[in-house]
Amino acid sequence: MKKYLIIYNGNAGTSDNKKIAEQTKLYLEEHGRSAVLSPTQSREDAVSQVKQSVEGFDCLM
Repeated sequence: MKKYLIIYNGNAGTSDNKKIAEQTKLYLEEHGRSAVLSPTQSREDAVSQVKQSVEGFDCLM
């Protein structure tokens, strides 16, 4: 089973990024994929999470 990491910044912009990330996770799981949500606080936080997670996931989103 492929494992996806969904990185999102819930504070960025005016759209509901958390809801979009949750919908994406649900879609992936409904299609036989494993998905983990990972909220960030800043660009630097996102970069740090990618560096730490690159080995444990098949796809970073």
